[in-house]
Amino acid sequence: MTKKVSILLNVLLGAIAGLLTGVIVMLLWMHTQMIPPMLLMVVLDQMKVYEVVGQAYGVSENVIIYIGHFFTAAVLGILFSLIFQKLVKNLWRGVWLGAVFGMVWWLITPFYLMPLFFSISPNYRWSDATIGEVVNSIISHLVFGILVGFFYAVFKRFLKT
Repeated sequence: MTKKVSILLNVLLGAIAGLLTGVIVMLLWMHTQMIPPMLLMVVLDQMKVYEVVGQAYGVSENVIIYIGHFFTAAVLGILFSLIFQKLVKNLWRGVWLGAVFGMVWWLITPFYLMPLFFSISPNYRWSDATIGEVVNSIISHLVFGILVGFFYAVFKRFLKT
């Protein structure tokens, strides 16, 4: 297998792992209401992005939210696969690296990405958040990371890449 094909296959595995994880996380959230929506989605909702895009394309806000959710899940899966391709050698390593990945995203999003892209201070979400919301956010990022790592490791093992 050439290096270019290997990279493309790796990106595809990451995207599939991210999308599958996105489906599971969404189902968990819909069923339990315990996993909070992604902070990015909350900010975009407050900025009325869904409303404007929905009206421009004639679709409901929920469709835009689902597209955003799954796009983000796929991108994070691809990012995981590109960062950890050589380190994921077995299922447990995939799970542990996934947990680390989830926690890194839990830290990066409010303290770096939101201020960078939306000029929102890191205290935006945390100042009015209850301890339960913070714990749910940590758990949801851990679950997402663990599932991405798990699925990526399973797919990688199945294809023996």
